Amino acid sequence: AEDGIRDLVRSRGLGDVYKRQVLYELREPVCRLKMGREYCLVSQESIILPQPKTVGMDQLPLVSGVDVPRDIYKGKRLDSLGLQRAIEIISQIEETGFAKERGLFEIDVYDRHNPVIRLEDKTEINIGKHDFKNKAQALTQVLNDLESKGQKAKSIDLRFKDIVVVPR
Repeated sequence: AEDGIRDLVRSRGLGDVYKRQVLYELREPVCRLKMGREYCLVSQESIILPQPKTVGMDQLPLVSGVDVPRDIYKGKRLDSLGLQRAIEIISQIEETGFAKERGLFEIDVYDRHNPVIRLEDKTEINIGKHDFKNKAQALTQVLNDLESKGQKAKSIDLRFKDIVVVPR
């Protein structure tokens, strides 16, 4: 299966009965990626989706810091360790429910060993080599604590044993 189709099954009847059935599953976008002057959608498998889906595109996180080759085109896989790391982080964020609570805007994977998550309120979160799932509870606790005091963070650094918070 190629392009926007993940799985394709074809069948037809035998003998006098002629029946053709085609079942397919479309690839769903998990993030946006800037490609030249436009944004494209990317699937879980790092496939550049061929047909732009404009409805709800703004709700998908933007992935930045990925070097997109000029010869890549829609329908093909983008082999990028940074993009794979971003998609992995997006999956972990969705599993924890953090994105729905806080509003995920962007994941910068210029340095894939030290990705930066940007929330809709402009808070920057450095997660380092850690899995997001392991740090999600502590991060949520820090953000809730700041909100209860009427404060916001400029950045939160989860790379160390003790969480570092830079207030606004």
